[in-house]
Amino acid sequence: MKKALALILMALSVVMAPLAHADEPVLYESGPYFIGQIGAYGAEETQQFNGYELSSDVSGHLAVGYKLNPMWSVQGDLGYFGTSGNNEYQFNAMPLTVAVRLSLPAGKFEPYMLGGGGAYFCKTKMNQGGETIDEVVMGGYLGLGALLHIGKMMVGGEFRYDFMDIYSRTAPNAGIEALFSVGYQY
Repeated sequence: MKKALALILMALSVVMAPLAHADEPVLYESGPYFIGQIGAYGAEETQQFNGYELSSDVSGHLAVGYKLNPMWSVQGDLGYFGTSGNNEYQFNAMPLTVAVRLSLPAGKFEPYMLGGGGAYFCKTKMNQGGETIDEVVMGGYLGLGALLHIGKMMVGGEFRYDFMDIYSRTAPNAGIEALFSVGYQY
């Protein structure tokens, strides 16, 4: 037990050491940034959807953006989210989107709202042994989040409301994501 605790403390000190010598925040500088996000997705129709009981599942995004000035940024991201249900129902989406982000920087803290849209590559499996339906649909999202700048590093969280135009009605048209964010501004 003591060895495990010592190893955990050593690992934490290695990870946290660069943060102790972090530069001043770069909130007010224009330039590129990268953000990785992981979290959970829940379909809007979480209780019942076409007879399926849906559950929450994992979601994640990789975003590359450019801060135009202290308030405005443009970013593109590739993501993943999905949901599953009884009778082996599965829905997965990979959105490829472009967004605009409006930030209200306050020192090291950066609350923001964003909105974007693009192509959502969707795959739905209706039940065991059933057909798999592949669709590319248009969709978008609106989000609220906040970042804490530690030198050039960023950590924070984001909530997104995703909406898609699923033609076949074989999958939920909307859902909510709760995401943990880690990023770096160059």
